[in-house]
Amino acid sequence: MEVILLERVAKLGQIGDVVRVRDGYGRNFLLPNGKACAPPRKTAPASRR
Repeated sequence: MEVILLERVAKLGQIGDVVRVRDGYGRNFLLPNGKACAPPRKTAPASRR
């Protein structure tokens, strides 16, 4: 899982860093505590006509 850090997290990174963390760490600790947010999803390719 990739997240964007909203505050400094020891041994992980600084504010604004995009870091890859294990799903459980991101989902159960970083996101609920407001220390990180999920990056915007990549847009899907345009559908073919």
